[in-house]
Amino acid sequence: MTDHLTDEEQLRVLKHWWKKNGSSLVTAVFIGVMAYIGFQWWQNYQQQQAEQASALYSELLKTIGVEHNNTLPDEKKNTARYLIKQLKDNYKSSQYATNASLFAAKMFVDAHDLKAAEQELLWATDHAREHLKPLIQLRLARVYVAQEKYPEALSIVDQKLVEQFGSLYAELKGDILAAQQDWENARVAYQQANGTLENTSSFRRNLLPIKLSNLPAGKK
Repeated sequence: MTDHLTDEEQLRVLKHWWKKNGSSLVTAVFIGVMAYIGFQWWQNYQQQQAEQASALYSELLKTIGVEHNNTLPDEKKNTARYLIKQLKDNYKSSQYATNASLFAAKMFVDAHDLKAAEQELLWATDHAREHLKPLIQLRLARVYVAQEKYPEALSIVDQKLVEQFGSLYAELKGDILAAQQDWENARVAYQQANGTLENTSSFRRNLLPIKLSNLPAGKK
């Protein structure tokens, strides 16, 4: 039908359409442009954050070197603590921050500061990716055991076991129960751990039977 309209009539139709829909079109275009700009900014920001976190973590690894933690001179320990704090404060959602916190926990364990190690592992648990949490919680449970916080340790190992760590969780549960002189339940836990040792080290395969044989007979 528009093919038969004069130029003036087509212009009036266009003006009418623009009056009715023009502001909505401008708004939609504006929103689309701003969304695109925002997405690009966010991607660039995320990339920049990742690069900065990576640089800090690389510096931390250089500081640590190949030395064992408790052979680090005080100056390097202080530098490591500073870098760890920077990663945790400014890049807490990154894997680098979680790794740094785990290293801090090990430094505190080596220094026999178990309470500080506990706090680092709690932080790491809160910020780690899901697939890492079972291993971090296992380390936390061991720190609880070292502090004789047996109920807290048991609350971790009594959780639903993750398949790849099930044997380690069960063995640690046996250690906790043995420390509490709950021989019968310790034996059950060690037997559970012993039954799932296919993909583990020969050291653990040899150690678990020793732990079992060292348990006194009878109940607690």
